Amino acid sequence: MGAYASHISPPGALATVQSVFRSTFYIGVSTAGLLGGLLYNTKGGSIAFLVVGVFDLIYVLVFVLLHILINKYCSSGKFCSWHHSSLRHHMAKLFVLHSVPSHHAN
Repeated sequence: MGAYASHISPPGALATVQSVFRSTFYIGVSTAGLLGGLLYNTKGGSIAFLVVGVFDLIYVLVFVLLHILINKYCSSGKFCSWHHSSLRHHMAKLFVLHSVPSHHAN
């Protein structure tokens, strides 16, 4: 996964993309462990397994629905003008910090 983040990062933004990727990944892993442990300790293993399974099912359904909608509406370019642009171009707009010239009154 980290290799993919390196692959899609625009020139000059490799460290930023890697930092965002790693921090998001580790926050998710630690939050899931904490919530899973709390659920297991308060409700037991069976209920924790059921809750995680239902959450995963909902996640898959939302992912499939969004995938279908994106393919339906963005393939024509009607609603998604970014569809034909490269991912690197959009990553550059998001992550590359442009220097702003300072205007000092002398």
